[in-house]
Amino acid sequence: MLDARETYNAQLGSEDGKEKHFLVDYDEISWFYAQSRGIKPEQKLYLEIRKVIKGTDPLLLYQDNVKADESGVIRQKIVWNNINNKINFLTVYAMVRENDKNGKVLYDADGSFSMATSNLLKNSILMKLPINKSAVMVEGSSIKPSESKSQCPNCDKPVTVEELKKIFTQADDATLKKAAEAYTKYMKELGMNTCWNKAHFFAQARVESGLGLHVKDGENFNWYYKSLIDTFSAFRSVEGKRKANDWGRPEILPKHPGVSIENQKNIANWAYSPNFAKGKELGNTDSDDGWNFRGKGLIQLTGRSAYDYANTYTKKENADIISNPDLVLSNITVAVVSSMAFWKWKKLNTKSNLTRDVISKICPSVGNDVPMANGKSNYEEKQKAFTNTTSVVFKIDECKFGKGNNASSSDGKYKTNDNSYQADSKTAYINIIVPKDRRSEGLLVFFDNTGIIMKSYALAMGTTNNAIFIPEGKGSTPKGLWSSWHEKVHIGETSYGDYGLIKVAGLSGDAKTATEKGRAGIAIHCGHTNGNAKGIYNDDGSLMFTYGCIRVYNSDMKTLVEKYNEVQNRGNKINVYVEEVDSIDSVFSKYDFIADPKDQKRNYSKNAKQ
Repeated sequence: MLDARETYNAQLGSEDGKEKHFLVDYDEISWFYAQSRGIKPEQKLYLEIRKVIKGTDPLLLYQDNVKADESGVIRQKIVWNNINNKINFLTVYAMVRENDKNGKVLYDADGSFSMATSNLLKNSILMKLPINKSAVMVEGSSIKPSESKSQCPNCDKPVTVEELKKIFTQADDATLKKAAEAYTKYMKELGMNTCWNKAHFFAQARVESGLGLHVKDGENFNWYYKSLIDTFSAFRSVEGKRKANDWGRPEILPKHPGVSIENQKNIANWAYSPNFAKGKELGNTDSDDGWNFRGKGLIQLTGRSAYDYANTYTKKENADIISNPDLVLSNITVAVVSSMAFWKWKKLNTKSNLTRDVISKICPSVGNDVPMANGKSNYEEKQKAFTNTTSVVFKIDECKFGKGNNASSSDGKYKTNDNSYQADSKTAYINIIVPKDRRSEGLLVFFDNTGIIMKSYALAMGTTNNAIFIPEGKGSTPKGLWSSWHEKVHIGETSYGDYGLIKVAGLSGDAKTATEKGRAGIAIHCGHTNGNAKGIYNDDGSLMFTYGCIRVYNSDMKTLVEKYNEVQNRGNKINVYVEEVDSIDSVFSKYDFIADPKDQKRNYSKNAKQ
């Protein structure tokens, strides 16, 4: 009888399994998240992290007693800081075995299609950014800042005292002036110069810091002793429970006078101690880090790792918050800048744009959902602050970010990015604009003579980019002009998804040469993006390379096919034009589109020529 047990659809990423971590550093936390078949909750699993897929090299990390829940979901925390040899760059793989390290392999990362891989970097800033907008050094080469060019006139406007007065109604003008100036000074550099970022950032700050914009106290450790045990794992041991009893309030109410400052320091340093999981997660290393790096600022910057990251920016204000972390309490400018740095570190500068969902999209990256004095939850109050106040102040309903129609030129005609082809009443275009280094995603822009019909991410990478002209070539999609037609084939297959293929044949340039030499089968399609198990395709991971076709996300392919058929049914011919650019960032900026936060730089096979 065949063993029906397996683990699939695996990734290393966020705790909820919705985001994959492509690049992380050793101070960050990831989760192994996967689905399984035939594995019961009482069965033990063994998760190992290795440098080499085959499992013959020494273990980097391992977790025993891993289990699947009733629905078959496996979720296990990975603390990268536990790897002893922290080299500057390391690709790691996850493997799941039955029972122990010698058990049957139930999941084996393959390094190509598997989502359970991650690249680790040491002491890096770049790996935390979905879009690089700051000057950093990568292997000795400088990357210059790129400015966002939003088509919305309000996005780049300075934040004003008058705007903040409507949000922080009890704050004094001097505090608001410094807050407004600090946000305005750093908003472009930190990628927060959109109406959406302003609205979401200050909604969080309104609830975290109050209507008076108070940042002088920091995280409160006036805890009832039983709540310490319920909240922090550090207080659940025999010794921890004794300390909770000694340091915490003996009664749940009244809260005041409550816990002395001395005992609040004791609580913070124990709860966030580097000897326990939470302290390690926060990157704390010293015995006093819990108190020194407790939550401070507009949105409660917490932990040595967060302070260290924010310090890159606060130093520009002559504030070293590692050597003097209380500057976050005493200086409103530092409080704002450090919180903005945190916002960028958590990738909220991209998550904020074009979403009104505060509770599930923004709040989890800021902190836990806790009950408030009014009986409502912290998350609910932040949603209310955004919906009723900050989204109104920063005119979200009027924001034109993401609504640009930038295929038009100065003469009002709609053209490809390089102006080679222009739409007319009979011909529409799908313009695939990709970087010369095809390992990163580009942009698909579908337009006719009336304007842009849709935009989406697109990947035009093959497995060997030097084989574009031979019939069996698996190189990246050749440049040039292609004719196109929609075929309802390969529907329901893992590699192609549910919507068929938009197939192409070359008309000019490399496209024509490749077609004349017998290379066929090139198409636009979806499929995969998270695992390669049969019948598994979704948009949880980034776009996966093909054998030379153009891959788009499954949800985008659905829209593309619908719009394609609509335009074709009107009697229009639809050509596909593939072009390369030196800077894909400038293309995203031109078309008012955000670079895909999930994108990563992929690797070609060993025999490929760059």
